[in-house]
Amino acid sequence: MKQVTAIIEARLNSKRLPNKVLKKIKNKEIISIILERLKKSKMIDQIVVATTNNKNDNKLIRLLNKKKIKFFRGSENNIFDRVFKTAEKFKADIIVRVTADNPFTDPLIIDYMLKYFKKYKKLDFLTNNYFGNETKRNLAYGLDISIFSFNSLKLLSSQKKNKTLKEFPTLNYFTKFSKKNLIIKNINLPKKMIIDKKYRLTVDTNEDLKFIRKIFNHIKSTRIKINQLRKILIKNFSFFRDNSNIRQFIPNYKNLK
Repeated sequence: MKQVTAIIEARLNSKRLPNKVLKKIKNKEIISIILERLKKSKMIDQIVVATTNNKNDNKLIRLLNKKKIKFFRGSENNIFDRVFKTAEKFKADIIVRVTADNPFTDPLIIDYMLKYFKKYKKLDFLTNNYFGNETKRNLAYGLDISIFSFNSLKLLSSQKKNKTLKEFPTLNYFTKFSKKNLIIKNINLPKKMIIDKKYRLTVDTNEDLKFIRKIFNHIKSTRIKINQLRKILIKNFSFFRDNSNIRQFIPNYKNLK
């Protein structure tokens, strides 16, 4: 049976909000909340954090050791290589890519996508964000998930990469080479799993952190389900204005070779 591995990309040297993955919400680090939520998945076999060799990440390593979470330390700037080597070391067959700034990473969405990915055995890459196309995207930032096979990752590791492709691993699936040699697909999630894209559910700035903390102050558990989260956001519509002026950084998807 193929092993499903969730790989969380995490580091402390964030430019806009340093140490954000260790910022606390309801007395829990953001990465701890993500780990709790991933453990609710019924289809993930193991969770690994892919962090860097930078000594600044030693504090993160101490937390992971305390929680007995597997990790791999690799290149700080070549994130593709870090993810690839993490998958290789831990013998991942199917990778669920997660970033450590999304405290509402949802296990139901992940399992729904994994079922689809496993059903279509020839599939190499599956995403839920319309390949970064803003005009088609219908999902709040922070709920993005990408799933891909290790075999496809290995194939892409042999291709030359510019700075953008090194920094954003999933962009490697949108190149002309990938479109020609791999099967990639966007999945349309059921309405019950969708939260409107006008909400920012990711933590990249202090405004984002303030907004996310407000939401968590309205709930009892950090394991809130997505339908409950949607109701809170609709009921407290003014909440999202805390970070509504923040623009998500979107790498240049166009002209990928």
